[in-house]
Amino acid sequence: MSIAGREENALFRVNYATQILCFVVVTPLVFLRIFVRWRLKRALGIDDAACFIGWVRPIPLATVQHVRVAIANLVLQALFMGFCVNALIYGFSGGTKPPSELSHDQHETCIKARISYIATAIYAPTALFVKTSLIYILIRVFAPFHQGMVALYCLLGITISYYIIITFIKIFICNPVSAYWTKAKKADALCLSQPGVIIADSIISFLTDVAIFAFPVALTWSLQMPIWKKIKVILLLGLGSVAVAFSLFRLVIGVRERDYPEETTMFMKSILTANAELGLGLICACLPALNVLSSYSQERPSLLQYFRSRKNAVHSSNHIFDGSQPGDPFSRSQLNSVARRGSTDSATLMANHGQAGLSVGENHESIIKMVSLNQHWENASQSNQRAEHSEII
Repeated sequence: MSIAGREENALFRVNYATQILCFVVVTPLVFLRIFVRWRLKRALGIDDAACFIGWVRPIPLATVQHVRVAIANLVLQALFMGFCVNALIYGFSGGTKPPSELSHDQHETCIKARISYIATAIYAPTALFVKTSLIYILIRVFAPFHQGMVALYCLLGITISYYIIITFIKIFICNPVSAYWTKAKKADALCLSQPGVIIADSIISFLTDVAIFAFPVALTWSLQMPIWKKIKVILLLGLGSVAVAFSLFRLVIGVRERDYPEETTMFMKSILTANAELGLGLICACLPALNVLSSYSQERPSLLQYFRSRKNAVHSSNHIFDGSQPGDPFSRSQLNSVARRGSTDSATLMANHGQAGLSVGENHESIIKMVSLNQHWENASQSNQRAEHSEII
């Protein structure tokens, strides 16, 4: 097929644009989610745990947990990118053209059939990872609702069970498996109908997408909050259910074109709807990471200011920090006093030091974090002094 002929093929252009869009939009979001879970949330988790049970045990446990999260996200990203690459190759190998315009070369037909087989096998585990991630987000959000938790765990179990079964069905769709991509099939080969498998898969995908959208609607509507807030929460949690439209469209295509002789174009359209469904699901699974990053960016300037003031104090004095340097907004005794006595002293302290770079509106939690940072700095300073003393001895 010439380049000019490909440019005249609307389905080819749509496929090419869709896969490029998936690479450009979805990939950065997935790696951003890995970065947030690995770098930001790990640090917060260790600090919070250290305030209660010490710093010895949380570090390896948190590291193992976030390594698992990073690996799971990388596997999901690899599956989705593999699906997109297969869709590109399928389009370039003639998957966007009807059979009447295809070459009857046996080798070309075999390659295209193998590509479609790989894409079919990859879709099920990718959808499983995406929908499991979305369901776990709902489980974390609505944890106080016991009945809702039971229903969500049932949905999770049904989703996992179905996609495990359908994965094996798609892998072993033919017996022997090679009969799927060989043009001259053996007399004893037995293959399931590919349009039939696509229709069955589309039905379950549509039902699970509807359920993922229905749960936040039902649970959020029972909360005691203004209607506009309910709508905002529903739209945020149910945004991934925009994929309902694409799974429904794939079901309509499968039913309408199941007896249509141009099976290649039908499969290409199914791939495109699956791209949209999986891509939107991945984007929605990454939205909590964007929220964490936004909160961290609002909190970061005050921490940077504190670190800079600590650094200036260290370079300007050879004795232990006592709060007398002009670069520091609070003394150590003041900070520890705030940590012990609570929010009343913190409000008074911030009001008295309004010109030191900290606004009156900062809450008590930020002061506690500064106290913790101060204690960490002192421990590190004392450790360095002991090390230098031992070297001198």
